[in-house]
Amino acid sequence: MEISFTKKGVNTQIISCRRMDGTVTWKHIDSFFIIHDICHYAVESVLKFKNAFYGMLASGIAIADFELPKEKRTFHLTEEAIYTEQIVNLLTIENNQGPMEDFLDTLNVVCQKNTDPLGVRPLDQTSLQQIQQSVTLLLKRWDLLPEGETITLIFEE
Repeated sequence: MEISFTKKGVNTQIISCRRMDGTVTWKHIDSFFIIHDICHYAVESVLKFKNAFYGMLASGIAIADFELPKEKRTFHLTEEAIYTEQIVNLLTIENNQGPMEDFLDTLNVVCQKNTDPLGVRPLDQTSLQQIQQSVTLLLKRWDLLPEGETITLIFEE
């Protein structure tokens, strides 16, 4: 799947995903979700997840469907999606506040307090460092991107 992030203006961006079958899902998003969705890409790519946010989009779910109340959704979040969301939320905090010394410990506490996806726990220090490096590089590319331009990434299905 081809994922495109287009910088339209101050706090106005577009995410677009072109699936293998040619269908597209897209949405206007703000600067918070650019960071959030880039973090999703880094996590899902490094961990080779196929059933988290981008995998679910590739399977036909629309981006806007994730904003629906839980009872109105036509899908359920997978364990990978829940686990990924926990990681992405912590990465987003790191982006705003600086590196966490105890990222993996914090992740374990967060998972235990919320829905704990016991079947999905592949994150180790090496993978975390790869994810953090990917996020840093992608966000640097985004920051340097001129208004009106697009970054395109490939999500391996």
